[in-house]
Amino acid sequence: MDTSLLSESVANIVNVNHNNEGIKVNPNTIKYGGLIASIEGSSILNIQNLYGSNLFGGYGAFTVTDNSSLSIKDIILDNISGNKQGGVLLYSNNENELASSFNVINGTFTNFYQDYEYISSTFIFIKKNIEISLNDCKIDNLYGRNAHEYSANIELNNVSLRNHITSIPSSFIRVDSISNTERILIKTNSADINISSSSFESIRNCGYTEECLKLLKNWNSGINDSSIAEIGPESNLTIMETSFTEVLGMTGFKAEKSSVIILDSCTLVMCFFEEGMILIDTNSYKNVGHYIINGGYFLSVMGGRSTIVTIKEIDSTSSVEINFSFFDSCFSVDYGAGIVYSLSYSNSTNTNISFNEWGPSISLSMTKESEPYFSNKDDLIIENPDGFVTNPTKMILSPDSVNSTSILSGEILSETIKCKNIFNK
Repeated sequence: MDTSLLSESVANIVNVNHNNEGIKVNPNTIKYGGLIASIEGSSILNIQNLYGSNLFGGYGAFTVTDNSSLSIKDIILDNISGNKQGGVLLYSNNENELASSFNVINGTFTNFYQDYEYISSTFIFIKKNIEISLNDCKIDNLYGRNAHEYSANIELNNVSLRNHITSIPSSFIRVDSISNTERILIKTNSADINISSSSFESIRNCGYTEECLKLLKNWNSGINDSSIAEIGPESNLTIMETSFTEVLGMTGFKAEKSSVIILDSCTLVMCFFEEGMILIDTNSYKNVGHYIINGGYFLSVMGGRSTIVTIKEIDSTSSVEINFSFFDSCFSVDYGAGIVYSLSYSNSTNTNISFNEWGPSISLSMTKESEPYFSNKDDLIIENPDGFVTNPTKMILSPDSVNSTSILSGEILSETIKCKNIFNK
């Protein structure tokens, strides 16, 4: 259906079965529009009870532009392929100052394939000024080549996403300028995203996909991406009562200047972040921003140096506040354990990183002054006396240690040197 010739029209579609199984279709037949419907010219389209399968070509199943509105209730789409720049589900471009809207209630989307080899999307591709709302949706198996998503305001409520796989670094939701070196679940720039009561499972960034690693090697590009979200300046991401399972990446989140990421009562299970779930480094404009974690349960979250927070450098452009959260069986591969790992010598760490009433674990910092603030530190020390560690400041020989010896090159020490480390606790 095309509403471009019917400006400001209103249409309703009910009870549709659209199945192209067994039909040979030239994917280039649809040059500009959507596989199912194209809405533009300030038009309104309402769809209820739609089943579609084995559809190929076009800029997406739906295209929405020019202050138009598409509302869908009860939709199932399976085995949908795109071969142009748009998203396999939705494409929106050339928006004016009045925003279009795309709303879905009770949707199931499975086996989406994006065959376009350049910048495109496995799910949603939006260039400018549109509002998106997905409620009670299930998304399984998205496959693409160079897939990205753009938007302005997005709301996901009770959405389940499982298996997001692409052969080129990509995002699931993206709001930013084009980039070819990232593989992220959510990427925004000057946008507001709200996610609630949802689940995300089996998300792999480029470092864990053989084909993508080979591609980056050919580009002579390193891997420095986040696997859950990367938000640009003046953006807000709020995630409530949502679970993340088996997410693997260099980091979980990144944020730019004046941006805020809030995790409220979220659960992370069996995740691995090489640089920690949150990486703070004020030497990089992508690793600043402000984080607030309220409540939540973190089970078997692993990392290289740290599992939750890694601090390289920090100042007033960054902060992390973790309140009433519990961490169970979280450990780092390189240093054995550690919810927090601080490389910074800045006193800003103690001011801008705070943990309030949280479960026992370990903090490893360069100095006592650069250690984050823990509201219940005394209680944690009673439970785990070695829970807070800094680098050794000096070494003292034990009374029963040999205090002098001589050895030639290639010889083995015959006497034991005993000492104890004095940490800056």
